[in-house]
Formats: sequence, C-alpha cells, structure tokens
Amino acid sequence: MKGKYIAVFLILIFLASYVIIFGKNGYLDLCKLKRQKDTIFQKNQEIQKENNMLRHQIERIESDSIYLEAIIREKTSLVKEGEIVIVLDD
Repeated sequence: MKGKYIAVFLILIFLASYVIIFGKNGYLDLCKLKRQKDTIFQKNQEIQKENNMLRHQIERIESDSIYLEAIIREKTSLVKEGEIVIVLDD
C-alpha cells in the first residue's frame, strides 16, 4: 500500500514538473517572453538614440543658419552665386 502512495506521489510530481516547465505560462514561455522583452528594450534604446539625434538636428537647424543653408543646398543641389561646380564621373 505504501508503494502505491509513493508511485502516485511521484506521478503527481512528474505531472506538476511537466506543467511548470512545458505548460501554458510555464518556464519555457517565461524564457521566451524575457527574450522578447530584451529585444524590445534594445529596439527602444535605438529609437531613443535616434530621437535624441533628430532633436539635436532640429535644434541646430532652428538656431544655426549656416547649417540650415548647408542642408538645403545638399538636398536641392543649389549653388551659391560665383561658386564653381565640379562634376566627377564614376
């Protein structure tokens, strides 16, 4: 009789372990969610860096007319009066 209780107890422990590790919201799901969290955190850090860079660029455009002129000339290929344009072939 005692052996029967031990066998049932061991089966219950095995089933509980299985559910804890492989079941819904088990250990494997927890590990997967932690990896997803780390990935999202890393992407968030990259986006924050990009936002800070863009804020700095906006502030510089608003306060530095020489920088603004350089950006406009680069984007539109405008040339100042009296400048010489040299075009190089690839």
